[in-house]
Amino acid sequence: MSWNPYTLVVDGSYFLHRTYHAIPYLSNRAGQPTNAIYGTVNALHKLIDNYAPQYMAVVFDSPEPCFRHKLSPLYKAHRPEYDIAMTSQVPYIHAIIQALGIPLVVRPGFEGDDIIGTLATIAADNGHSALICTGDKDMMQLVSPNIGIEDPFKNMRIGREQVYQKFNVYPEHISDLLALIGDSADGIRGVPGVGPKTAAGLIGQYGSLDNVIANLGEMKGRVSYLIQEGLENLKLDRVLTKIVTDLDLGVDMDHLKIQPTNIPELTKIYQELEFMQYNFAPRVNYEYT
Repeated sequence: MSWNPYTLVVDGSYFLHRTYHAIPYLSNRAGQPTNAIYGTVNALHKLIDNYAPQYMAVVFDSPEPCFRHKLSPLYKAHRPEYDIAMTSQVPYIHAIIQALGIPLVVRPGFEGDDIIGTLATIAADNGHSALICTGDKDMMQLVSPNIGIEDPFKNMRIGREQVYQKFNVYPEHISDLLALIGDSADGIRGVPGVGPKTAAGLIGQYGSLDNVIANLGEMKGRVSYLIQEGLENLKLDRVLTKIVTDLDLGVDMDHLKIQPTNIPELTKIYQELEFMQYNFAPRVNYEYT
């Protein structure tokens, strides 16, 4: 995979959760928690210092339900309520990102995964190498010759072969695999009794979940029975696990271009948060055209 020019597409919700739970509690004197703010912004600075991108976006989920919630009442229904100490930091993170000149993309009713998939596809279609910065395994289905994944908190780069090494299927079949095995964290039921090894073997043998379903009549043994029993749920779960890459976001490459840092606004925010020392202006590659 060629990695230049870079367009970084950052999973802001992942950064938020990761830093909030990893960094001990911090706050300013007014009692405003700041650990996730500090951690997320620091991680963004490191990304920009490492890659000097000209194009970038940070994506966050919105609290409004998306189409998956409407299709399945189970979808992410069992996730715990967010801690107010974490959610209270989100507006500050958004404001800092915008003051840094980094495009922030949040769309009510759209899930962050689908926004990320769409933005990465836009970048790839425009001849860029999109680097999705996340630790979410669902994103691995997006890996392609021009789209890669990096988890900066684990210093891990993921391409096509790394996906296969982890799941025994290639990126284009990750949603098929997840539909078969389920994902309790997301409320994906899967097919009870079908585990990762069996699911990967079926996809490898038949080429896709569609072909697995089409050949159920020829299969022998318990697996065929299990899939037929759960077929209706399986078809729904495949829709739930498939990341959308063609949302109408009204965004093109010009919208993803990093702008100069608004130092007065950033200074104001950092003073309120009592961040006394900080690198205001990350190194950005403004020269590439």
